[in-house]
Amino acid sequence: MTRARAALALLNGSGALMILGACYDLSLDAPPPFWAGVLGQSPSMVSPGESILLMALLHALGGTLLAAGVVVLLLVNGPVRRGDRTTALAVLVLVCLGEGGNGLQMIRAGGTYGWGVVAVILPAVIGLVLAFVPPPVFGEPTGKAA
Repeated sequence: MTRARAALALLNGSGALMILGACYDLSLDAPPPFWAGVLGQSPSMVSPGESILLMALLHALGGTLLAAGVVVLLLVNGPVRRGDRTTALAVLVLVCLGEGGNGLQMIRAGGTYGWGVVAVILPAVIGLVLAFVPPPVFGEPTGKAA
């Protein structure tokens, strides 16, 4: 596998994982159990109004992450694939802020699987490094005079 293919696979994988996580957020119909620590009670015990508000916020986050994941895929397979470094930076910002913020807030709320969400950043960073950081060069290329 070439560096370009590996980079593309990692970047597309990162966007796909963002979309998958967003779909999970959007599929929930009740506050997750790990929110009990933050709520001070079982999520099933909160008032119906509070539950509706919490789920509206969670679904808003899911919709935003879904949009960000789709944009990542569009940018990766368009301008980034053509070598646009500014767009590559935009992809990095989308992934780091979107999934990093989401995962860190999940960890703060008691969800240990937030670390898995934060880990979605890794394939994007590795993919961008493979795509845009030249291989190290030790000395002059063969056949050239010093």
